[in-house]
Amino acid sequence: ANASNRDAAVEVKEGYLGLFVYLPVAMGNAFEPYLEEVLSALITAQSDEVGSVRDTALKAAQVVTKQFGASHTSMLLTPLDEGIFDIDWRIRHAAVQLMGQ
Repeated sequence: ANASNRDAAVEVKEGYLGLFVYLPVAMGNAFEPYLEEVLSALITAQSDEVGSVRDTALKAAQVVTKQFGASHTSMLLTPLDEGIFDIDWRIRHAAVQLMGQ
């Protein structure tokens, strides 16, 4: 949970979030048990103060939704649905973007 640790250094957050740009594709269906937790963390990272962290998180979230959107739609909807009703506008915006993908 270093990716969602607000006190972690920017480089650490970017590094952890960046893993999820490649892991879902590399792991394929073996990534399924982690979908909801990872997507929730990626969406939550949209509220980070640092733009590069937000960009990395959005890129990773796009990879997750593209990779599993058709096959695991119900698993992706819970974090996206929660994101749409979040108080932070960046999280709402990212959730809507990801749903429209």
